[in-house]
This record gives sequence, structure tokens and C-alpha cells, in this order.
Amino acid sequence: MPYMDQTAAMPAPPGVERGNNKAGGGPDIGPMRDRGVPVATLLQDGTDYFDRHHTPDDTLDKIDPAALRQNVACYAIFAYLSAEAPIHFRKKEPMITSE
Repeated sequence: MPYMDQTAAMPAPPGVERGNNKAGGGPDIGPMRDRGVPVATLLQDGTDYFDRHHTPDDTLDKIDPAALRQNVACYAIFAYLSAEAPIHFRKKEPMITSE
């Protein structure tokens, strides 16, 4: 967390705020998190995310180009900073699940 605190102090694009270390990932990522894989959630404005998500209208031509650029830039920066970090993001002990 100290490294993430330091990284979060860097300037962020407008509309992006720091998360709270409680990334859930939903059904896509949650099972990996439950098995100890480090996950992250970048909190961009997603108020319209589920308007089209997993519907017939969930196509690239419906995406706001500015929002897509912001999303891609944020995850690219996060991936770069994580890859260049002076720490190793290790797998932690899995959470107890009711499988």
C-alpha cells in the first residue's frame, strides 16, 4: 500500500479518482481476486456503463471516444507504473470462499 499511496499522489486525468483497496472485479475478475491474485480498480466516471453493457448495443461505435481514450490512458499508465515498480506484486493468501 505505501507504493500505491505514492503512485496515487501523481496527477490524474480529470474525472479519475483514487480507489480504496477494495477492488471487487465483479464476475470477470472476482474469482481471481478470491484466489489471491492482486487486482485494481480505477474509478473513472462509469455512470452510464451499464446503459449498454452486455446488451445488443454494446458495440465500439456507441462508446464516447473521449471516455475510451481516458480509460485506455489510465490503464496503460497503471500497467507501466506497476511493471516498473520497485516492489513485486505477489500473490497473497487466498480469501476463504464457500466453494
